[in-house]
Amino acid sequence: MAIARAAKQAVAGSEPTVLRGSRRPLDAAAVTAAARDGDKVAKRILSEVGEHLGKGISYLLNILDPEMIVVAGDPASAGEALFEPLRASVDRHALQPRGVRIVPSILGARAEIIGAVLLAMDHVRGGVRTVSFVSATQPTAEGPEGHPGRLDSRLAVISDR
Repeated sequence: MAIARAAKQAVAGSEPTVLRGSRRPLDAAAVTAAARDGDKVAKRILSEVGEHLGKGISYLLNILDPEMIVVAGDPASAGEALFEPLRASVDRHALQPRGVRIVPSILGARAEIIGAVLLAMDHVRGGVRTVSFVSATQPTAEGPEGHPGRLDSRLAVISDR
């Protein structure tokens, strides 16, 4: 919502931006696409998002001390337009930011559904032991149930083995 609100404010202002002439809804996906295409206003919006997101992530780092942070959703696909200001913000706000990798999710738009399935299986079965991502891009020695498979981030196959 904050990204869409910032985009609407930018379109209402006088700064030149491709967002103004866009036929698609002014949402995170539109801002991300415009930033990837070099739009300065969209890059500024993502920079501001990165600053705020980095501040929030730094609070989590201070409390939980994880080894890695994975960012998902439309803005994560913006690349360094988001991640550079995000990492700079974490460096400024976290007590010990060094050594924590902050990376975009490789699961893309499917991250939320895969996480929901894993959470449900964990709740119902008392734990998930194996997660394989199967599609037709990279061969693996063994896929689900002993069948030849291909590794990618397109489909999650979950078993309790």
